[in-house]
Amino acid sequence: MNCLCLRMAGCNMNHKIKTAQKQQTTICGKNFAFPSRLETHKSTHDISASIMCEICGKIFKHLQNLIRHKRDDHSSENQERTKPHCAECGKSFRDAYDLKRHTRCHSAKKSYLCSTCSQVFPYRGALHKHKLLQHDNVPIDIVAKHECAVCKRWFERAHCLHRHSVVHTKQRPFVCVLCAMAYSNPGALRRHQRTKHQE
Repeated sequence: MNCLCLRMAGCNMNHKIKTAQKQQTTICGKNFAFPSRLETHKSTHDISASIMCEICGKIFKHLQNLIRHKRDDHSSENQERTKPHCAECGKSFRDAYDLKRHTRCHSAKKSYLCSTCSQVFPYRGALHKHKLLQHDNVPIDIVAKHECAVCKRWFERAHCLHRHSVVHTKQRPFVCVLCAMAYSNPGALRRHQRTKHQE
């Protein structure tokens, strides 16, 4: 009869496990000496058993991998070191896209010009807010209805504000079907698919 010999860490005893006692998965046919290892492996076949990082939405099959990921990618020291920073003002951003968007507020290419007073704005929403408040005399409480309570960014339409608000929550409902990365908005998912999965 074949035997599998294992040496336990810190122990001088050899433990023998008969191959007849090995556990086999019905999904892929792999054998495991211990039922606990079989159960851990089975979870790799079950997508519902996946664990998602609540910080970035990345999905892992094993808790140990999530813990390692958080330590390596999201520890405050590593995170600040690896986050893109604005050279102009030092502000850090989640990704290069957000940094690029932010740098427009420092650049001379501020592309939204107020036709009334010639003031220039980096975003269409900022120009629209300016016009409403400065030139159309719309009361601030009406304008504030489309302002994000967290970051004070302003949106022309309520649905745009609603779509933006998930950025400040841990929700990431837009999932890539190719790699299971999750995003808070459809635009971020499209950017990911263009950059990571385009042939």
